[in-house]
Amino acid sequence: SLKIEPRLLALIKALYTSTCLRVWYGVKGALTNRIFTNKGLRQGCILAPLLFNLYINDLPGLMKDTMVHMSMILNTYCNSLLYADDMILLSYTQIGLRRLLRRFSSYCQDNS
Repeated sequence: SLKIEPRLLALIKALYTSTCLRVWYGVKGALTNRIFTNKGLRQGCILAPLLFNLYINDLPGLMKDTMVHMSMILNTYCNSLLYADDMILLSYTQIGLRRLLRRFSSYCQDNS
């Protein structure tokens, strides 16, 4: 449903194709060998918050029907908070949180 210029989309895909990472570990700060990945966003990438928000654009609306266990913030019912490329799920009960986690997991599987 989002209209993205094909050339821009190709450029973003190229940026995230065949990416690799290395992890610092140990007391002396050793590095792992390169690990290739095709999932997720690059840490510190200036596009990460925008890409994350485009990816989850319709998720908050899909989660509105889990109102039963929602938290109330400033007299407004709320089951999630989003900032940049972070998301927090909120619920007063374990049952509600499990329901939100299942909904979120299902959304991610359907949109991966």
